[in-house]
Amino acid sequence: MRRDDTLRAADGAELSLARWETRNPRGIVCGLHGLGEHARRYEHVARAWNERGFSFRMADLRGHGGTPGKRGDILYAQAAQDALTLLSSAREDALPVVLYGHSLGGGLALHLMTTHPLPIVCGVVTSPWLLLKRPTGKPLVAALAVLRKVAPRFVFSNGLSADGLSHDQGVRDGYMNDPLVHDRVSFDLAHGAYRAGIASLQNAGSLAVPLVLLHGADDPVCDVEGSRKFAQSAGGLCTYHEFPGMFHELHNEQVWPDAFERQAVFVEAALAGRRG
Repeated sequence: MRRDDTLRAADGAELSLARWETRNPRGIVCGLHGLGEHARRYEHVARAWNERGFSFRMADLRGHGGTPGKRGDILYAQAAQDALTLLSSAREDALPVVLYGHSLGGGLALHLMTTHPLPIVCGVVTSPWLLLKRPTGKPLVAALAVLRKVAPRFVFSNGLSADGLSHDQGVRDGYMNDPLVHDRVSFDLAHGAYRAGIASLQNAGSLAVPLVLLHGADDPVCDVEGSRKFAQSAGGLCTYHEFPGMFHELHNEQVWPDAFERQAVFVEAALAGRRG
């Protein structure tokens, strides 16, 4: 059962925190959600981890879900710092910590894993924002860089279509009718995520902990080529799984049981290796 809580950020802000705890957990999975969504969309993901003996926690980013603030109004550096706060809070339980991230959260997880020494055993990332499927030309990037300096917290539509999330019409309808879902993104978050994605591809060789990376080959949101390139550059620490024909949200596709099993087996092996 989900418990709604709060997480105090480094600057004192309170973030909405969803916790799915289990008895005598083997570890804690800390999740980072995608752009415009929120933790409660991961109810079935959390329960799957609970059934494998792991607690699951996910905080809503600022301007997202149950966390206060104008929708989409967040700086990329704030998102990164809040992710670190989530990991630090989990470490207080003296249990192994796993970092899980999807889409924007997946790109953020890879950014942190290639730039920071993290208190985690391993990472699980799905469909990360490394490269966008929709071309991001130099003029647009240059414009974002300027606008980020002039009005970093100004928000605009992210242009995301629910049609590319899943083949399941129920998932798409649920997303469109969810009052906590929005299509807003700040200039700073958009530019920061773009720059972090490029940097993560360049720094993939700096990966220092085991990672399992999964992506749908027909993802129309985040380009699967980004994950392919990252996995190739990261070397032996990265295990990569690609799912033909699948869209953006593997956890809401028909391959979800298989995709989750691969994640769980990987994490269990990482924990066994840590004990060894």
